[in-house]
Amino acid sequence: MVLVFAAIGCSSKDEKSDPATCPDRHGTFKIAYVERDGTCGHFPEQVIVVEAVRAADDGGSSKCSGTEVVSDDGCEISLDDTCEEPAVGAGYKSRTVGSIKWTKDGERATGVIQMTLIRPDGTSSCKSTYDVTFSRP
Repeated sequence: MVLVFAAIGCSSKDEKSDPATCPDRHGTFKIAYVERDGTCGHFPEQVIVVEAVRAADDGGSSKCSGTEVVSDDGCEISLDDTCEEPAVGAGYKSRTVGSIKWTKDGERATGVIQMTLIRPDGTSSCKSTYDVTFSRP
């Protein structure tokens, strides 16, 4: 399964003029997942390349909709996204809800997300809560 994360996010402020804000995040990040509870099981580590606000490790082919709310300082992102998951099967989707908090240097983030895999008929295939960590590889 491919999990698309908008949680990379970008700040809307110029970090050079305001050191209290988190910088825009660009480049390569590793995402590690530790399942707290649920039925989806282990989720493998991913490496993604961020070139825009919404990044996907599949070259951007996943389609997502939802909301991402960025804090005033650009360091915390709350998300509620639903994405198509063609790698799982036709009509499958994932819903990711959670919050990610970035360090002021933009090099690392931690948070908690809840991921639900949704079958084509709209029923839940699995649902798990994960601790997530974004870092430079």
